[in-house]
Amino acid sequence: MEHLTPSEKCRVIAIAGKGGVGKSALTALMVKNLSRTNELKILAIDADPAMGLADALGVEVHGTIAHVSDKMQRDHRLRKKTENFHIKDVIWEVIQREQGFYFLGMGHDEGPGCFCGVNSLLKYGISSVSKDLDVIFVDCEAGIEQMKRRVLDRINFLMGVTDVSARGFRVANLLKRIASDGDRKTKPCDMGLVINKVNHEAVDIRQLSSKSNIRIMGCVPEDENISRYDLTGRPLRQLPDNSPALVATEKILREIITEDIAEQAG
Repeated sequence: MEHLTPSEKCRVIAIAGKGGVGKSALTALMVKNLSRTNELKILAIDADPAMGLADALGVEVHGTIAHVSDKMQRDHRLRKKTENFHIKDVIWEVIQREQGFYFLGMGHDEGPGCFCGVNSLLKYGISSVSKDLDVIFVDCEAGIEQMKRRVLDRINFLMGVTDVSARGFRVANLLKRIASDGDRKTKPCDMGLVINKVNHEAVDIRQLSSKSNIRIMGCVPEDENISRYDLTGRPLRQLPDNSPALVATEKILREIITEDIAEQAG
């Protein structure tokens, strides 16, 4: 991928859709594409309790936002001490440095009685650490809950992901409706749709486009390499550069980031 120089404004890209459409795989491929340059500070956030992004990236997770929340709930002395910290410092405590990028895991869902909700830490944590980064990818939990709870208010681009199923398109349309809600206090983010796991010989893209009024950013083909890597547990960051899904994802990512830069310049 062509080099992208750091900018003053961090781009926050959220990847969302129904379960099973391949959000974590696409996020991992975008991280791989963008981390080829050493000029950018990239953060990959696994905001799904299932932690699929960590597996796709081959990250051994040592701490999560949920761990911070749990510790504060159990230890009142730690809770009082942490109250005096800036949230940015709290979040950076659990951000891991990997080869070519940083990683942050959300961990399990917040439970009743939590002093500091996991999603609240995630929401305000994204805003605080973005000042130190160039690009943030947020691999969202399945469905629409994080958008409904305004966890993702502080994003620049929402990438809806669907497979060719009617339910996948329905969830994507719901995401757009929530993102465009007039009651939001923040500026509505831009949104595009990626159709994943496409068999080009069997699918009419124009017919798929008619199922949604969301702009289609591109299609990612079914990739035997991904299936094989998933079967053997190999991280997708090790995919060969000519893998069809990786090549398709690079084109989509370039379009998103180019648009974002143009918007800043305008």
